[in-house]
Amino acid sequence: MSEMTPFDISMLRHLEREVQYYLHIDMQTGDKPVDIKQNLERSRQEVKRFIRQLREEGKDVRTPNI
Repeated sequence: MSEMTPFDISMLRHLEREVQYYLHIDMQTGDKPVDIKQNLERSRQEVKRFIRQLREEGKDVRTPNI
């Protein structure tokens, strides 16, 4: 297995931060955008898709410290 490139690592970090952002907004009380659940689910799917793609390329995928 090959290691993830710096681009792969930063892209994975970005996608994980996006999930955390939408999760944070979803858990807040009060007014929140109507489509927040859709954005959260879409972000989670993007992370899964990216990790699957890396694994198919034979990369050693370990979630970096985010």
